[in-house]
Amino acid sequence: MILYLSNRLVQAVEIKDKNTVLVCQDMAPEGSIINGIVTDEEVFLSWIRNFWTENKLPRREWTLVVNSTQLNSRVLELPKTGNAELRKMIAREFADSRTEQTVFAYHVLDILPGGKMQRVFAVAAEKEFLQAYIRLFTHAGIELISIEPAISNFVRRFSASFEVQKKNSIVQIMDGQEIISILFVKGSYLYSQRNRIFAENDEKALAREAGAVVERILQFASSQHVEDPVEVLYLCGQNQSGLKTAIEENQEFTQKIIPRIYNDDKFKVRKRTGSTEKLEFVYPIGILQKKEKHIDFIHQMKWDSPENIKKRERLVLFLPAIAVFTVCLIIALIQGISYLGRNAELSRLQRTMQENSMVDDHTSYELADANIEGMEKKMEEAGIFWRQLMSYPTLTSEIRDVLEGCAGNAVTVEIKSFNRDSGVLSMSASAGDVRDINSFVAALQEQETFEAVEYTGYTLVKGQNNYNIHIVCALAQGAGREEAGE
Repeated sequence: MILYLSNRLVQAVEIKDKNTVLVCQDMAPEGSIINGIVTDEEVFLSWIRNFWTENKLPRREWTLVVNSTQLNSRVLELPKTGNAELRKMIAREFADSRTEQTVFAYHVLDILPGGKMQRVFAVAAEKEFLQAYIRLFTHAGIELISIEPAISNFVRRFSASFEVQKKNSIVQIMDGQEIISILFVKGSYLYSQRNRIFAENDEKALAREAGAVVERILQFASSQHVEDPVEVLYLCGQNQSGLKTAIEENQEFTQKIIPRIYNDDKFKVRKRTGSTEKLEFVYPIGILQKKEKHIDFIHQMKWDSPENIKKRERLVLFLPAIAVFTVCLIIALIQGISYLGRNAELSRLQRTMQENSMVDDHTSYELADANIEGMEKKMEEAGIFWRQLMSYPTLTSEIRDVLEGCAGNAVTVEIKSFNRDSGVLSMSASAGDVRDINSFVAALQEQETFEAVEYTGYTLVKGQNNYNIHIVCALAQGAGREEAGE
């Protein structure tokens, strides 16, 4: 079950099966919720309880989809790596606005050519903003198991549409006094805007406002050198029929700016309410495209909880010991099976020697000795394998030398972490002169050792004539292995 909140319109969606979507919707009391923020908790709480009772909605396992400017979203190009390392990179990208209470949710938009880098849609929110919803719905007797940002929901919904994938398009979603505009290039998200509407009840004035937003997005597309023109405008959400007519009456807009305009018929879903059946635009339906746990704020808050942080820290401490124990257990199991097989063979030979008077004691001794020598050789080979396995390095001095050579005397660099599976190398670097930073980055980019060098800028350290450099490198395939194998 899914609940959508933004302004006055509230939608509750219950998915019965592929062909049945139950949509209950109503307008919250005026002034009780604005831009995703409950401004009058007492009035809204009373109303939401009545809304649940009147529509006979279940009270357990609800996903809340929130549309609010309190959610800060960005598109980032980051190395392809695991969740823990990716979350650290996202936090660094929000360094200019995040606090200790900031929670990050994200989903991957697409993998860039080469397979090493990816585009990530990341959203930041403050814990108190999210916990306020949890407390409110707990008081109403409703269980929230997930909170997701509406903008990510919209992006996933329209990206999966065959209509949007065919041509470059703009999707405009009307929600009360707000219009959300999203630019898609062949189904891939590129840019979005949120704009306050000042002519909500005047269709012609509203059409002019929506058209002005479209023109600004087209200018952005031109500045990004989007090759193919934007040909289609999709109008979704509230009050679309009159808005489409008003825009189409402006021939200059339809002829010179966007030739084709569709209302939300292409994005409506089947709705059943009692015995009637009709089509309706459902705001949060994008959540059904693909369930991703990393876009859920509640999941992220649990991940960041002190209890889970301690569990992960303990796991990191015990992981080497567990790995060593596992390898030793495997080796012991292999040797045990081999020993039992050899022992059974030796017993069989001994019985044969006892039964055959033609075989003397000397031959019996040589056979037994040969089997023992074979077992010792296998154990010695296993020991050599184990020493080679344990001596395999995670980071070689060769790579450190390359970093120090690029840094020279002007830049101070220190390796912080290395992800062996992805090849991502995190470091802290600083320099006293900005020009030295550019030389350092250029030197790294010239090295064959690195597949990708992600440089995101620098920060002046307050009170010091020093700059912190924000940079992450991805090692090339086979880097450092030659030295490790010697």
